[in-house]
This record gives sequence, C-alpha cells and structure tokens, in this order.
Amino acid sequence: MTATCLLQARNDKGEDWKTIDSMVANKRNTVSKKLTAPVDARYLRLMVVQPEQSAGGKDTRIYEFAVY
Repeated sequence: MTATCLLQARNDKGEDWKTIDSMVANKRNTVSKKLTAPVDARYLRLMVVQPEQSAGGKDTRIYEFAVY
C-alpha cells in the first residue's frame, strides 16, 4: 500500500509541477478518488512520498493507475 503520494500536473515541460490532489496515511489496498474541480493539464505524475506504511519502507507497488 502506498501510504503518502501526490498527484501533480503541468502543461509545459518548463513549468513547475502543481499538486492537484494528495493522499496521506493511506491504509487501503484500492483507492478511487474524484477531483473537486476539473484540471486542464498535458502532463501528470504520481509522486510517491512514502512508499509503504512502515517507516523504513522502500518499495512502491502500483498495479494500476488511471486518470480520466
């Protein structure tokens, strides 16, 4: 389970990433979220801040990631 992560977006490669959603202290195997407002972006990234629930965890396991 990925414990803490950020969904970030930008429109141009020279632009700074903007956090459009986040998940903190996740304890679920499956997460389904809706954004509060539409986002217009060309690039998206999922930035994993804490890969596992354990403090020393190093592994990230993302089996499916979909944005629509």
